[in-house]
Amino acid sequence: MEKKNNVWIKYITVFIFIFPFVFTGCEKDEDPKAPDLPPEATFIMDFTDFGGGQPKHMVLPLDAKDNDLQTALNWGWAASNVLVWNTVLFVHLAIPVASFYEAFNHEGVYQGNNEWIWAYNFSGGTYKAELHATLTTTQVEWEMYITREDVYTDFLWYSGTSNLTLTEGQWLLNGNPDDPFLYLQIDWTRSANDDSADIKYTNVLTGNDYYGSYISYGRTEETTFDVFYDIYNSLTQNLINIEWNKTTKEGRIKDSVHFGNDLWHCWDNSLQDTTCQ
Repeated sequence: MEKKNNVWIKYITVFIFIFPFVFTGCEKDEDPKAPDLPPEATFIMDFTDFGGGQPKHMVLPLDAKDNDLQTALNWGWAASNVLVWNTVLFVHLAIPVASFYEAFNHEGVYQGNNEWIWAYNFSGGTYKAELHATLTTTQVEWEMYITREDVYTDFLWYSGTSNLTLTEGQWLLNGNPDDPFLYLQIDWTRSANDDSADIKYTNVLTGNDYYGSYISYGRTEETTFDVFYDIYNSLTQNLINIEWNKTTKEGRIKDSVHFGNDLWHCWDNSLQDTTCQ
Protein backbone atom coordinates (compact mmCIF):
# COMPACT_ATOMS: atom_id res chain seq x y z
CA MET A 1 0.00 0.00 0.00
CA GLU A 2 2.87 2.32 0.87
CA LYS A 3 4.51 1.65 -2.53
CA LYS A 4 1.28 2.54 -4.37
CA ASN A 5 1.01 5.83 -2.48
CA ASN A 6 4.59 6.70 -3.41
CA VAL A 7 3.73 6.26 -7.10
CA TRP A 8 0.80 8.67 -6.80
CA ILE A 9 2.99 11.20 -5.00
CA LYS A 10 5.47 11.07 -7.91
CA TYR A 11 2.66 11.64 -10.46
CA ILE A 12 1.27 14.60 -8.50
CA THR A 13 4.71 16.12 -8.07
CA VAL A 14 5.48 15.91 -11.79
CA PHE A 15 2.07 17.38 -12.64
CA ILE A 16 2.60 20.33 -10.30
CA PHE A 17 5.85 21.22 -12.04
CA ILE A 18 4.61 20.68 -15.58
CA PHE A 19 1.14 22.28 -15.26
CA PRO A 20 2.23 25.93 -15.45
CA PHE A 21 4.39 25.29 -18.52
CA VAL A 22 1.59 23.49 -20.38
CA PHE A 23 -0.59 26.60 -20.35
CA THR A 24 1.95 29.42 -20.41
CA GLY A 25 3.84 27.73 -23.23
CA CYS A 26 0.76 28.01 -25.42
CA GLU A 27 0.58 31.78 -25.05
CA LYS A 28 2.14 33.78 -27.88
CA ASP A 29 4.40 36.61 -26.81
CA GLU A 30 3.00 39.96 -27.97
CA ASP A 31 5.13 41.98 -30.38
CA PRO A 32 6.66 45.13 -28.91
CA LYS A 33 4.72 48.35 -29.53
CA ALA A 34 5.98 50.42 -32.43
CA PRO A 35 7.61 53.77 -31.64
CA ASP A 36 5.41 56.82 -32.01
CA LEU A 37 5.90 58.73 -35.23
CA PRO A 38 7.31 62.24 -34.81
CA PRO A 39 4.44 64.74 -35.23
CA GLU A 40 3.77 66.22 -38.66
CA ALA A 41 5.12 69.59 -37.50
CA THR A 42 8.61 68.06 -37.22
CA PHE A 43 8.64 67.62 -40.98
CA ILE A 44 6.38 70.36 -42.35
CA MET A 45 6.99 74.04 -41.64
CA ASP A 46 3.90 76.15 -40.97
CA PHE A 47 3.39 78.74 -43.72
CA THR A 48 -0.29 79.38 -43.00
CA ASP A 49 0.07 82.86 -41.50
CA PHE A 50 1.18 84.23 -44.85
CA GLY A 51 -1.88 82.97 -46.72
CA GLY A 52 -0.76 79.40 -47.28
CA GLY A 53 -3.89 77.46 -46.29
CA GLN A 54 -3.09 74.12 -44.69
CA PRO A 55 0.65 73.35 -44.32
CA LYS A 56 0.29 70.06 -46.18
CA HIS A 57 -0.64 71.93 -49.36
CA MET A 58 2.54 74.02 -49.24
CA VAL A 59 0.98 76.92 -51.17
CA LEU A 60 1.68 80.56 -50.38
CA PRO A 61 0.15 83.15 -52.70
CA LEU A 62 1.69 86.60 -52.27
CA ASP A 63 -1.48 88.57 -51.69
CA ALA A 64 -2.46 91.07 -49.01
CA LYS A 65 -5.98 90.96 -47.66
CA ASP A 66 -7.06 94.01 -49.66
CA ASN A 67 -4.80 93.22 -52.65
CA ASP A 68 -3.06 96.58 -52.18
CA LEU A 69 0.63 95.94 -51.72
CA GLN A 70 1.32 99.66 -52.16
CA THR A 71 0.42 100.12 -48.50
CA ALA A 72 1.54 96.65 -47.39
CA LEU A 73 5.16 96.77 -48.47
CA ASN A 74 6.59 95.49 -45.19
CA TRP A 75 4.31 92.47 -45.02
CA GLY A 76 4.76 92.00 -48.78
CA TRP A 77 8.54 91.86 -48.49
CA ALA A 78 8.26 89.35 -45.65
CA ALA A 79 5.83 87.21 -47.62
CA SER A 80 7.93 87.31 -50.79
CA ASN A 81 10.97 85.96 -48.93
CA VAL A 82 8.90 83.18 -47.37
CA LEU A 83 7.44 82.49 -50.82
CA VAL A 84 10.89 81.76 -52.25
CA TRP A 85 11.43 78.95 -49.76
CA ASN A 86 7.85 77.74 -49.98
CA THR A 87 8.10 77.40 -53.77
CA VAL A 88 11.35 75.43 -53.60
CA LEU A 89 9.97 73.18 -50.90
CA PHE A 90 6.74 72.59 -52.79
CA VAL A 91 8.73 71.28 -55.77
CA HIS A 92 11.05 69.04 -53.79
CA LEU A 93 8.89 67.97 -50.86
CA ALA A 94 5.59 67.06 -52.51
CA ILE A 95 6.21 63.29 -52.55
CA PRO A 96 8.05 63.07 -49.19
CA VAL A 97 5.32 65.15 -47.52
CA ALA A 98 2.56 62.95 -48.95
CA SER A 99 4.36 59.78 -47.83
CA PHE A 100 4.88 61.15 -44.31
CA TYR A 101 1.27 62.27 -43.85
CA GLU A 102 -0.05 58.88 -44.96
CA ALA A 103 2.08 57.02 -42.39
CA PHE A 104 -0.21 58.22 -39.59
CA ASN A 105 -3.05 56.16 -41.08
CA HIS A 106 -1.16 52.88 -40.65
CA GLU A 107 0.46 50.74 -37.96
CA GLY A 108 4.07 49.71 -37.79
CA VAL A 109 4.60 45.93 -38.02
CA TYR A 110 7.33 44.41 -35.90
CA GLN A 111 10.14 42.75 -37.87
CA GLY A 112 12.31 41.57 -34.99
CA ASN A 113 15.62 43.04 -33.80
CA ASN A 114 13.89 46.24 -32.63
CA GLU A 115 12.74 47.14 -36.14
CA TRP A 116 9.25 48.08 -37.41
CA ILE A 117 7.93 48.80 -40.91
CA TRP A 118 4.96 50.89 -41.99
CA ALA A 119 4.05 49.69 -45.51
CA TYR A 120 1.31 51.37 -47.58
CA ASN A 121 0.39 52.98 -50.87
CA PHE A 122 -0.22 56.72 -51.20
CA SER A 123 -1.18 59.39 -53.75
CA GLY A 124 -3.93 57.24 -55.20
CA GLY A 125 -1.77 54.15 -55.30
CA THR A 126 0.85 55.72 -57.53
CA TYR A 127 3.56 55.24 -54.93
CA LYS A 128 4.43 52.58 -52.39
CA ALA A 129 6.10 53.55 -49.13
CA GLU A 130 8.03 51.60 -46.54
CA LEU A 131 8.93 53.55 -43.44
CA HIS A 132 11.48 51.71 -41.32
CA ALA A 133 12.06 52.46 -37.64
CA THR A 134 14.92 50.97 -35.63
CA LEU A 135 14.98 51.45 -31.87
CA THR A 136 18.35 51.93 -30.17
CA THR A 137 19.16 52.66 -26.54
CA THR A 138 19.10 56.43 -27.12
CA GLN A 139 16.97 57.15 -30.19
CA VAL A 140 14.81 55.93 -33.06
CA GLU A 141 16.37 55.78 -36.52
CA TRP A 142 13.98 56.35 -39.45
CA GLU A 143 14.29 55.49 -43.14
CA MET A 144 11.65 56.11 -45.81
CA TYR A 145 11.88 53.99 -48.98
CA ILE A 146 9.57 54.91 -51.87
CA THR A 147 8.76 52.89 -54.96
CA ARG A 148 7.04 53.93 -58.17
CA GLU A 149 6.26 50.95 -60.34
CA ASP A 150 8.38 50.69 -63.50
CA VAL A 151 10.20 53.94 -62.56
CA TYR A 152 12.27 53.32 -59.41
CA THR A 153 12.31 50.86 -56.53
CA ASP A 154 13.03 51.36 -52.83
CA PHE A 155 14.57 54.78 -53.22
CA LEU A 156 15.75 56.10 -49.84
CA TRP A 157 14.07 59.48 -50.11
CA TYR A 158 14.69 60.58 -46.53
CA SER A 159 16.05 59.36 -43.23
CA GLY A 160 16.26 60.75 -39.74
CA THR A 161 16.50 60.32 -36.01
CA SER A 162 14.36 61.26 -33.03
CA ASN A 163 15.17 60.97 -29.36
CA LEU A 164 13.10 58.66 -27.18
CA THR A 165 10.95 61.49 -25.78
CA LEU A 166 10.27 62.96 -29.24
CA THR A 167 11.55 66.37 -28.16
CA GLU A 168 14.28 66.74 -30.79
CA GLY A 169 15.46 65.15 -33.99
CA GLN A 170 16.58 65.57 -37.56
CA TRP A 171 15.55 64.61 -41.10
CA LEU A 172 17.87 64.34 -44.12
CA LEU A 173 16.29 64.47 -47.59
CA ASN A 174 17.66 63.43 -50.95
CA GLY A 175 16.62 65.37 -54.02
CA ASN A 176 14.78 62.69 -56.01
CA PRO A 177 15.57 59.35 -57.68
CA ASP A 178 17.11 61.16 -60.69
CA ASP A 179 19.20 63.40 -58.43
CA PRO A 180 19.89 61.30 -55.32
CA PHE A 181 22.14 63.75 -53.53
CA LEU A 182 21.59 65.01 -50.02
CA TYR A 183 20.12 68.48 -50.35
CA LEU A 184 17.98 69.38 -47.33
CA GLN A 185 18.48 69.01 -43.59
CA ILE A 186 15.58 69.49 -41.20
CA ASP A 187 16.33 70.09 -37.52
CA TRP A 188 13.48 70.25 -35.03
CA THR A 189 12.69 70.61 -31.34
CA ARG A 190 9.39 70.48 -29.47
CA SER A 191 7.91 70.09 -26.02
CA ALA A 192 6.79 66.57 -25.14
CA ASN A 193 3.12 67.57 -24.72
CA ASP A 194 2.77 69.78 -27.81
CA ASP A 195 2.36 68.67 -31.44
CA SER A 196 3.89 71.89 -32.78
CA ALA A 197 7.64 72.27 -33.23
CA ASP A 198 10.42 74.74 -33.90
CA ILE A 199 11.86 73.68 -37.22
CA LYS A 200 14.76 74.68 -39.48
CA TYR A 201 15.35 73.82 -43.14
CA THR A 202 18.97 74.09 -44.32
CA ASN A 203 20.30 73.72 -47.87
CA VAL A 204 23.08 71.11 -47.63
CA LEU A 205 23.55 70.44 -51.34
CA THR A 206 27.32 70.38 -51.84
CA GLY A 207 28.48 72.77 -54.55
CA ASN A 208 25.20 74.68 -54.67
CA ASP A 209 25.46 78.49 -54.63
CA TYR A 210 23.03 78.61 -51.71
CA TYR A 211 24.71 75.93 -49.61
CA GLY A 212 24.14 76.81 -45.95
CA SER A 213 21.09 78.97 -46.60
CA TYR A 214 18.23 78.30 -44.22
CA ILE A 215 14.78 79.23 -43.03
CA SER A 216 13.91 78.72 -39.38
CA TYR A 217 10.43 78.84 -37.85
CA GLY A 218 9.60 78.89 -34.17
CA ARG A 219 7.52 80.25 -31.31
CA THR A 220 8.48 82.37 -28.34
CA GLU A 221 6.99 83.36 -24.99
CA GLU A 222 6.70 86.99 -26.09
CA THR A 223 3.19 88.44 -26.03
CA THR A 224 3.55 91.06 -28.77
CA PHE A 225 5.21 88.84 -31.39
CA ASP A 226 5.08 85.15 -30.53
CA VAL A 227 6.15 83.53 -33.84
CA PHE A 228 9.19 84.11 -36.05
CA TYR A 229 11.04 83.23 -39.24
CA ASP A 230 14.79 83.68 -39.65
CA ILE A 231 15.83 83.51 -43.30
CA TYR A 232 19.53 83.39 -44.16
CA ASN A 233 20.90 83.74 -47.69
CA SER A 234 24.42 82.31 -47.78
CA LEU A 235 25.16 83.80 -51.21
CA THR A 236 24.64 87.39 -49.99
CA GLN A 237 25.36 86.56 -46.34
CA ASN A 238 22.14 88.35 -45.45
CA LEU A 239 19.89 87.46 -42.50
CA ILE A 240 16.23 88.48 -42.53
CA ASN A 241 14.24 88.43 -39.28
CA ILE A 242 10.45 88.23 -39.38
CA GLU A 243 8.24 88.29 -36.28
CA TRP A 244 4.47 88.39 -35.95
CA ASN A 245 1.58 87.69 -33.63
CA LYS A 246 -0.16 84.39 -34.31
CA THR A 247 -3.53 85.78 -33.24
CA THR A 248 -3.62 89.39 -34.41
CA LYS A 249 -1.35 88.91 -37.49
CA GLU A 250 0.53 92.13 -36.65
CA GLY A 251 4.20 91.78 -37.42
CA ARG A 252 7.55 93.25 -38.36
CA ILE A 253 10.60 92.57 -40.51
CA LYS A 254 14.29 93.46 -40.30
CA ASP A 255 16.43 93.30 -43.45
CA SER A 256 19.48 95.57 -43.56
CA VAL A 257 20.14 94.93 -47.26
CA HIS A 258 16.61 95.65 -48.50
CA PHE A 259 15.77 98.55 -46.17
CA GLY A 260 19.27 99.96 -45.85
CA ASN A 261 19.17 99.96 -42.05
CA ASP A 262 18.97 97.63 -39.06
CA LEU A 263 15.55 98.86 -37.92
CA TRP A 264 12.30 96.94 -37.65
CA HIS A 265 9.62 97.69 -40.28
CA CYS A 266 6.08 96.86 -39.13
CA TRP A 267 2.58 96.05 -40.35
CA ASP A 268 -0.76 96.10 -38.52
CA ASN A 269 -3.52 93.50 -38.18
CA SER A 270 -4.78 94.31 -41.69
CA LEU A 271 -1.23 93.82 -43.06
CA GLN A 272 -0.83 97.55 -43.76
CA ASP A 273 2.46 99.36 -43.10
CA THR A 274 2.55 101.06 -39.73
CA THR A 275 5.02 102.79 -37.48
CA CYS A 276 6.81 100.40 -35.14
CA GLN A 277 6.11 101.04 -31.46
